[in-house]
Amino acid sequence: MIASNGVVDGPLFGGVARFGFPMVVAMLLHGSFNLVDAFFIGGMDDARDPLAAVGNCDPLLMIVVVFANGIATATVAMIARAKGAGREADMRRVTGQSIVLVLLISAVFGVSGAVFAREIGYAMGARGNVLELTAQYLELMFAGTFAMIVLLQLTSILRGAGDARGPTIILITASLLNVIWDPILIYGLWGAPELGLMGAGWATIAARLVGCALALILCLRSRFQVFPKRGEWHIDGGLLRKLVALGIPNSAQMIVRVLAVVGLVALVNHTFTTPEDQSEVAAFGLGIRFDMVAMFIAMGWGAAASTYVGQNLGARKVRRAQHAAWIAALCAFMTLLFVTGVAQGMAETLVGIFAPGEPRVIEIGVEYLGIVSLSYAFAGVGVVISLALNGAGSTRAPAIIDGLVYGLLILPAAAILVVGMGLDRKAVWYCVCGGNIVLAMVYVAWFTRGRWRRIAL
Repeated sequence: MIASNGVVDGPLFGGVARFGFPMVVAMLLHGSFNLVDAFFIGGMDDARDPLAAVGNCDPLLMIVVVFANGIATATVAMIARAKGAGREADMRRVTGQSIVLVLLISAVFGVSGAVFAREIGYAMGARGNVLELTAQYLELMFAGTFAMIVLLQLTSILRGAGDARGPTIILITASLLNVIWDPILIYGLWGAPELGLMGAGWATIAARLVGCALALILCLRSRFQVFPKRGEWHIDGGLLRKLVALGIPNSAQMIVRVLAVVGLVALVNHTFTTPEDQSEVAAFGLGIRFDMVAMFIAMGWGAAASTYVGQNLGARKVRRAQHAAWIAALCAFMTLLFVTGVAQGMAETLVGIFAPGEPRVIEIGVEYLGIVSLSYAFAGVGVVISLALNGAGSTRAPAIIDGLVYGLLILPAAAILVVGMGLDRKAVWYCVCGGNIVLAMVYVAWFTRGRWRRIAL
């Protein structure tokens, strides 16, 4: 028998909170790699160009993450549904095939990204020394996507089976290692080579590889019997196609979001920066990292919603699944309302921590954070509802919604206001803020319609 974790039969509000909070911590730890890197990179002499390079790279690397996250989300939905219905063997089959799939994905992204790193950086608008740094950092990080993707997949498998504590411990360990290794490799402490920006990349990859090893050990020893047994490893074409069919639309949903950010970074690069001064994109890059903190908090609550919706639909408890999604959305809204208050009251301090000695970067970063953070709570609701839909197996609707809002509203509006009407960079920040609010409203309206209840996995 599969171990019970109270998802389908325990107290709902307390259960969602207890399950969701460790996932919030876990997702923040995923995001902590970027923040820790930015902190130590900001401490370098003349940090503006390295920060601008990272600002160019982060959205591109997120494309890899969200593509893999689509497969991970499909895996969580199928494992949760199988667990809720008591189909133990099916749960192990999904695990095995999902691991095969992400290994193929990591190989494709790693090779293609490393080969075209310079061309990608140039297309983003990077020039001069920033282009060189962007190309070098992209080449390393794309080559190291294996560690990032596999760590995401293994922790998602554990989460889909109902284990929220294990992934959190793994990510805490990996994050602490990154904190230790970053300054050693960036600044060349204790006899290590001084690698600068590349040191941040090497430290992150090494820490994630340790996380992968720990996650694999936990999967093999999990009481939830989630890992395939000996003799169950084989290629199942039908199941692979099903994972792709569920995961690709969800990947498309998130890739649309990231591509919109890539487009906005390119717009800012081409419109407001010069080869000698790329302060705007350096500040925008810091702003995106703060946005990702809010996003990861929302994704933690969304992970709880996804698991609760999937397992309760598997157990044919539709009303309980719906209530769990609304509770998770409320938790995200309240958590991010607090984050907004902190961002509004401490914007200059927060940005200054990551860009000491760069007054223009700080000025622009504070401007960005003051505008965009007003939408964090609403953005969180949108993320939770989209992941609740994913947990129900409804991946196409979120992809379409994101495509319409980001592809037909946010990015075109920013381009028209900045290029067509000649407005300043604040117009871009207001488009991001307004788009987050509109997206949340659309998701709430769609979820309320309830078509997701009738989807079978």
